[in-house]
Amino acid sequence: MKGFRQFKEGQFIVEFALVLPFFLLIVVGGMVDFGFTFNNLLSLQEVANKASQYGAKLAALPGYQQLPFTNAVDASASALIASYCVKIIPSNWSASSFRPTVRIQDVQNGVSGNYRIVVVSAEFDSPVYTAFWATLVKGINGSDKNALTIYAWASYQIPRSGFFQ
Repeated sequence: MKGFRQFKEGQFIVEFALVLPFFLLIVVGGMVDFGFTFNNLLSLQEVANKASQYGAKLAALPGYQQLPFTNAVDASASALIASYCVKIIPSNWSASSFRPTVRIQDVQNGVSGNYRIVVVSAEFDSPVYTAFWATLVKGINGSDKNALTIYAWASYQIPRSGFFQ
């Protein structure tokens, strides 16, 4: 019995040596996927900010200010801003994974008066690279989509025409 006990003491080291690579793969892979997703989130927020700022500047131009605010004018401006969004996405993103939404809306404010804002909301399917986390994401999403959907939005107030005169 004494010889059997000596082997039992080394069992922990053998089991630890077998389990450690898989554990490290899961932990390090999760850190890598989180890092890529967080980088994509920051890039998405930057795209939303730039696009809404572009839209506010576009809508503040004197030619646009003289047009009546109608749904047709807002729709054409929104389409122009959405096309600008697609132009400024990072080069490693596919345009099919990026979905911008632009709206121009009136804001009622009793203190400083009524004004208009450009709101850009965007979503992007950030891919998951490691096999374990990809399987987990597919199970959570309930689909074959191997990506986490991330969202960002930004809004800018359209300057009144007096600022540009």
